[in-house]
Amino acid sequence: MQRLERTLYWTPRAMAFGFAAFLGVFAADVFDGSQNAVATLAALLPHLIPSALVLLALWLAWRREVVGGLVFTALGVAYCMYAWGRFPAATYFAIAGPLALTGALFITHAAFAARRMP
Repeated sequence: MQRLERTLYWTPRAMAFGFAAFLGVFAADVFDGSQNAVATLAALLPHLIPSALVLLALWLAWRREVVGGLVFTALGVAYCMYAWGRFPAATYFAIAGPLALTGALFITHAAFAARRMP
């Protein structure tokens, strides 16, 4: 049981870090060499907002797993609502799917840990 609990504890955290890095890769499109450093930085910051939101949700989930899990799920739903109709269905699964799965894993670990408490 300890191995399962440890896996349920670390998997959503690792997924969140990995997903924030994945989203951060999309910000690299601002480095095309056509702008000076200040303009590139000004273009980079808005592109990093999704990664920052994921890291903020991770920080919250680390402190309160259920709340953080709900925030991850809400981020996935918010992305679908924001981008609906702009991309093929696979895009929604690639972005919203990991967010929802991470949220579900945080909530699952919280429920598992609460059940084990005396």
